[in-house]
Amino acid sequence: ADPTVKIVGIEPTRLALGGWTQLHIHIETIIQWRSHVVARVGNCPH
Repeated sequence: ADPTVKIVGIEPTRLALGGWTQLHIHIETIIQWRSHVVARVGNCPH
């Protein structure tokens, strides 16, 4: 097997997985931040 083919095959997959992981963490952070804000606003005496 040509090592360049391995690198070309593996690197984009790793980059894609890394990107998905970062995106997932980003979405989780947004969801937590939103629920935190909603909780604070909900507990705020009007």
